[in-house]
Amino acid sequence: MDAFAMQALESPISCLPPELILQIFLHAIPGDSPRGRSLVKIVSALCRICRHWRRTILAYPFLWRDMIDFDVNNENWIHTLLQRCRSLPVYAKISTPLLHDYATDSDDPPPLGWKVLLKNLHRVENLALCLSRLNDSCSTFAFDQLLVQPAPILRRLHIEILGVTDWNYESGVIFAPNLPGSLFAGSCSLRHLSLHNCRFEPGLARTSFGQLVSLSVIYTKRVSRHTPQKLPSVWLEILSVMPLLEDLEISDWIVGSDFNNAVHSTAQHNLANVRLDNLSSLCLTRAIWDCVDILHHLRFPLSCTLKIECMSTRPGRDYVAIYSFIQSRIAEMSRTTLMNNISFSVGDSYGFRFGGYLEKEPLEKVCVSFLLAGAHPQDFHPSFSSWFSDYKHAKEVTMTLYSDRETDCVAFADIARPFALVTTLHAGRAFHWPSAALRALMPEGRGGSSLLF
Repeated sequence: MDAFAMQALESPISCLPPELILQIFLHAIPGDSPRGRSLVKIVSALCRICRHWRRTILAYPFLWRDMIDFDVNNENWIHTLLQRCRSLPVYAKISTPLLHDYATDSDDPPPLGWKVLLKNLHRVENLALCLSRLNDSCSTFAFDQLLVQPAPILRRLHIEILGVTDWNYESGVIFAPNLPGSLFAGSCSLRHLSLHNCRFEPGLARTSFGQLVSLSVIYTKRVSRHTPQKLPSVWLEILSVMPLLEDLEISDWIVGSDFNNAVHSTAQHNLANVRLDNLSSLCLTRAIWDCVDILHHLRFPLSCTLKIECMSTRPGRDYVAIYSFIQSRIAEMSRTTLMNNISFSVGDSYGFRFGGYLEKEPLEKVCVSFLLAGAHPQDFHPSFSSWFSDYKHAKEVTMTLYSDRETDCVAFADIARPFALVTTLHAGRAFHWPSAALRALMPEGRGGSSLLF
């Protein structure tokens, strides 16, 4: 052994136990460092310092698990990383490059790494699939081969469709694909499911989704326009087989002219109620009448955080039903915890929004937004003020006007006027209504009240 080797062995860093060295290595890796090839560069640099460091890193399987990139064509390298992971569950993400020209005829085969993943799917615990287009070799491989193979330890699945099945060049329509009925050969026990522009049949929920604790189903604007929406009765049937749900997000967008063409589901008074006793977060974006039907038949704890976006809103029965639901829910919560902050915003482009924070809560506990169809905010005035009838003792009120209409400005000032005596009042505008004119409509601020222009 030469003198340099002897000196290296006697250095303080060489005397540290492997566990402590690994902790030093983990601090050397940024917390937001991306997985895959970027992480390989960082760890490779550490391996080149000395043999002791290299042996220590090679013996730590958690580092190598985060380096696996199945989107490459180097099968030998992927097999090497899988061996270094030992028996640890694998986190896998596969994706195709985002194509900006949907008319291209290119149809590249899937990377060789996808075939390695197919053979090792039994080791995958988390799987994320992001496709930029459909009806090509990659999507066929994913839906016809990968998603039907057994995955006994799979717990988290995310599928995001960024491209198209059939591209309509005039309307820019995306048609969302269906999950295969034999998803993972019925072998997995999913806990977390996130679908973006991807559908599933209710029968699949009964056979494969009974153990879910989180479910997110999002259809973007162009998808929802030509994708059949599940009626509230279907969603309630699906949710009835998921008693363990803690986080739920359902987002079906209807925009523009689709407001007037949306299919109005009739009131479904004969629907059975569904209990979700563990639900802690609910995000619902639907046409307002669908929101009414779902909220009317869904039973969940008062502690659940609510975010509701009602589309195709007009003054009438459905709006009153949502208003009554929110008011009664906040009234029940306020029996034990007072409202700390009330926020309200008005805008002629989207409608209006109401939110409330409870004491000691970092995020809004209740938030409801109304996207209007064939109506304007002033059509709801003076009913605006009824949202605040029970909250004059709130510690802080934040109001924002996103409108140039004089009628909206007057309505906004009428809402803010009763809150001149609250501890803190922030009232502001976001467009070009003259601040002096709006200030003249507002009361004189007292205490901590302030007007922001």
